[in-house]
Amino acid sequence: MRTNKKLFGIGLLLMLCWTIGRAQDGTFKSDEGFTWGMSKQEVQKIKVDNPLSLKENQIMYSDLMSGSDAIFNFVDDKLVDFTNIYNPDKKKFQSTWDQWKKKLTEMYGEPVHTYPATHKKAQPTYVFNFKGTEIELRNLIDNEVRIFYKKL
Repeated sequence: MRTNKKLFGIGLLLMLCWTIGRAQDGTFKSDEGFTWGMSKQEVQKIKVDNPLSLKENQIMYSDLMSGSDAIFNFVDDKLVDFTNIYNPDKKKFQSTWDQWKKKLTEMYGEPVHTYPATHKKAQPTYVFNFKGTEIELRNLIDNEVRIFYKKL
């Protein structure tokens, strides 16, 4: 009985330390290294591909090899939201969708909201909240996986 209490206490202490450690770093950083408030120039240092479009408040990228796109939006030259878009072929769509849902859940915890699919072939939208950021996994059109990041 004492051993169980000790193990429970140790487990609780480890969970507390992990939670405190995560809470101390309150700044959101995407898995690619993007943080809120970055300038267009800082984003371009991370995203080294040539932009498809470079506007005053937006940078768009398209990678034909991987079938992915990215859109970064700025206000006063500060990053306020971005979207990664993946376009796998029909055979790989479901596995790509499942991989992203699993990865986002591992990174940000369980979704805080789930919205039903908007049409017959679509997937539900999953919403995650993490460190002042809303992350949405969306499927608006066939065979497209969108991950939208927005500062709250």
